[in-house]
Amino acid sequence: MKIAVAYFGLPRCSDITVPTIKQNLLDQMPRDAEVRSFYHFYQQDRVVNPRSGENTTLDPANYAPFLQHEGVLETPEARLPQLPLEDAKAFGDAWNDGFNSLRNLFLQLGSLKTVTGLVERWDPDVVLFARPDLAYHDAVPPVVYHVCVEDPAAVFVPNWQWGKGLNDTFAVCGKDAYRACGNRLELALTYCREKQDVLHSERLLKYAVLKAGLRVYHLDAKASRVRAGGVFAQENYSSHRSAFGVLTNSQKRFFFLTKLRTQLKLHFARQRHPQGS
Repeated sequence: MKIAVAYFGLPRCSDITVPTIKQNLLDQMPRDAEVRSFYHFYQQDRVVNPRSGENTTLDPANYAPFLQHEGVLETPEARLPQLPLEDAKAFGDAWNDGFNSLRNLFLQLGSLKTVTGLVERWDPDVVLFARPDLAYHDAVPPVVYHVCVEDPAAVFVPNWQWGKGLNDTFAVCGKDAYRACGNRLELALTYCREKQDVLHSERLLKYAVLKAGLRVYHLDAKASRVRAGGVFAQENYSSHRSAFGVLTNSQKRFFFLTKLRTQLKLHFARQRHPQGS
C-alpha cells in the first residue's frame, strides 16, 4: 500500500500541531505501508486575518518540520493572479468580509491543486490531505486506509461541521477520489454558475465529490485550528449546524445514509483486517 500525505496551506504553530500529526495520523497508518509526504505552502512572514483576529509575525521555524519532504513554497502574491478570484466575486461574498475569506479559500484551493500534482506523479493508492495548522485530537484508524484501497472511490471526511456540504479540513481518499478532491479548484466557477450561488468551501467539496461519483464515508476524528500565537479556535463539532444555519431535511438524510454506509463498511473491513495492518 502506497500512502501519500499531502500538506497544504500555511503552517502556523508547528510546535503544537506536528506532534499531533505524528501521533494521530502518521503513527496510525498500516505498518506495512510505504508512506511519502508532500507539501505546498505559502511563504510569508506575517499572518493577517481579520476574521480570525490574527495579526502577528510568522516564525520561519513553522516550516522546518515539513521541508525534508518534496514540496513547493510560493508567496500568496505570486499565486493570486492565477486564481479566478475576480470572476467569483460576481456571485457574492458568503462571509461578508470584503472578500477576504473568499481570497483565502482560493489560495487554499490553489495550494491543494499544486500538492495534488506532486502526489499524482508518485501514483499512490491512498492520499491523506492534512492541514499543517490543525491539532488532531483523535487517531485515524488503519482500517480507513484499507477501505480506501478496496474502494478507490472512497473519500473519508470528518463527521462534524459539514456546513451544508462536507467538512473540508482534512480527508482520506482512495485512488479514484483524491484527484477530484484535490483539483476542485477547477470546478469553483462551474459551481457558482450552475448553482447561481456564492462560493463556499464545504459546499464546493460536496459538489466535486458527487459530480465525480465518489462514495462518502465518515471519519470519527476531531481537530482544532491553531491560530498564530497558539490560540485554539472554538470549533463546532456538530454535524447539523454551521455558521450558515441548520441542515435541511434532505441534507440530514444524506448525512445519516453516509453514516450508515460507514458503519457497515468499517464493520466488515475490521473483520478482514482485525489488526488494522
